[in-house]
Amino acid sequence: MIYYIYFFLIAIFLCLIRIPFIDFFFERIVFLGAISTFVVILMCLLSVYYNKEFYLDIALMYSILSFTGMISLAWFFKRNK
Repeated sequence: MIYYIYFFLIAIFLCLIRIPFIDFFFERIVFLGAISTFVVILMCLLSVYYNKEFYLDIALMYSILSFTGMISLAWFFKRNK
């Protein structure tokens, strides 16, 4: 279980390193979506590892906010094109 947690921490770190070197704005949005997905998975793994249920509630709220943010960004850039 701990190896999965380390894997997702490394994946988040690699995505954070890659973001400043991307020129295309929409690819940055995709990487931010990937980071938020990795964070949600990491929170779910931590919930199982520590046997704390409130991490799942936080992960659910974070995923809803992330989805809403991505939809609003897509709608904003579609509208201003």
